Amino acid sequence: MMMTTAFDRPQILLTGASGVLGSVIAAELGPVADLTCLTRRRSVTMPGVRTLTGDLSLPGLGLPERALADLASRTDVVLHCAALTAFTSEPGASDQVNRDGTHRILDLVAAAGADLLHMSTAFVDRGAEFATAASSATASSTASPAAASPATDELRVRSPEHYLRSKIAAEEAVAGSGLPHLIVRPSVVIGDSATGAISQFQGWHQMCAGMITGRLPFLPADGSASVDCVPVDLVARAVARLALAGVGREVADGSQWWLTAGPAATTIDATIDACMEIALDRGLAVDRPRTVSREMVERLVLPAFGQSAPPRLLKQMLEGMELMRLFGSQHCFPRRWPTELGDPGPDQATIESSVFASLDFLADTMALGRRSEVA
Repeated sequence: MMMTTAFDRPQILLTGASGVLGSVIAAELGPVADLTCLTRRRSVTMPGVRTLTGDLSLPGLGLPERALADLASRTDVVLHCAALTAFTSEPGASDQVNRDGTHRILDLVAAAGADLLHMSTAFVDRGAEFATAASSATASSTASPAAASPATDELRVRSPEHYLRSKIAAEEAVAGSGLPHLIVRPSVVIGDSATGAISQFQGWHQMCAGMITGRLPFLPADGSASVDCVPVDLVARAVARLALAGVGREVADGSQWWLTAGPAATTIDATIDACMEIALDRGLAVDRPRTVSREMVERLVLPAFGQSAPPRLLKQMLEGMELMRLFGSQHCFPRRWPTELGDPGPDQATIESSVFASLDFLADTMALGRRSEVA
């Protein structure tokens, strides 16, 4: 099924509207669409926007049968942004929300005869790296048991692996559904391009806060590796344009959109430089974090200190390695913004200025040091 008429004021269902990205998308679409937001806990308080309380992990999205039928009857587009992203979640929880929840959204899309814009993640492009790393780690531990700490299994080290697998499975379900759809893959979402504001700090922010305060003495990554991040407002604007354009009209059915910095991405070294500049501006005397190759950490640092390191420090080291496998890579993401809809995406200068705006907002909000007075 493919629609052939443009939307004047479409009726859009947005899931995940209370999230970091979803809340900004809701603000973009609220004035120009008949918007209904499906949320699990927090309501969306915007003029003219309806909120429904539901749950992706429940049959029928946790809605009464009549309410579900009414929703289907008045929905032109489903913009599915809701997902469980916490690394702390159990594998089953990620599958229940991200994979199984997407199947329930597909049922609604089919019943509504609607278009689907499915929000995925650019990091599905790195799923193979986690699979390779897991097999390498198994081989390494078999060959050299001393290389790993026997306490490692008890630390419950957080990893994005289960999240990525669930998002890949969700994409596969969407692609194989036969329903009109787009797949959108943003990279690391940072703050507003002008103000740096964001509703909730993400892993990137936590990493940068560690560097600004001197709590992160080294990063298990190559300094030249890319850290692909994009401002939340620019991603929301692009998503809104795609949702309003409609599948099968200005945008091809089944198309994939990589809302990333791509070749314009900043690097680990440049991110460290920015954090050190913020620290200096805030009067924080911290040492510049060192970049240490992952191979060196695995072959030298963990075997030497893994047995004797405090569990908390060991866990931080191992989780840092997981984060840097996700964030820092020599491989650039593909990049595709809706240029045909008037949105070419951010250039390198915009990415760089957005990073500084986000770091300023982070330092202000977390009260990291004190901003230098300019005479």
